[in-house]
Amino acid sequence: MMKEETLRNVLNELKNELKEATDNSKEDLKKEMKKEIGNIHVRLQQIEEENQEVREEIDELREENENLKERIQQLEEYSRRDNVIISGIQKEENEMEEDLVEKVKEIGKSVGIKIEEYDIHACHRLPPNKNEKAPAMILKLNNRNKRSKLIRRSKDAKI
Repeated sequence: MMKEETLRNVLNELKNELKEATDNSKEDLKKEMKKEIGNIHVRLQQIEEENQEVREEIDELREENENLKERIQQLEEYSRRDNVIISGIQKEENEMEEDLVEKVKEIGKSVGIKIEEYDIHACHRLPPNKNEKAPAMILKLNNRNKRSKLIRRSKDAKI
């Protein structure tokens, strides 16, 4: 009997020690989990702040990109102000830029405007359309006043 009682006491002590160890482990685990959750929460806040900064930067870059696109469009339009598109002039075989310049001079002469080579910044054919036999030419003049006169007189002469 004594043995049985001693055995019970030992088992109860072991049981109590085990319960105490388990409770302590649970408490330690809870403390560690709270600490980890706190660290995760702090890191999450940092990530959210960084994310917000990145979003703001993206918005600024988008706005800047739109402004730059608009500025490029304005510059392209401004640079095209000196251009004249001439259509209806037959394309010759092995046509060179010099040939186009001569044709432009003839057009100028026919409407009463003297166009010299130094008046012409660039002159070339545009890519042809499918059904187009004579692709249009683009003429960029150095003098906007001459360009305006050429257009006005060509309209008046109905060329």
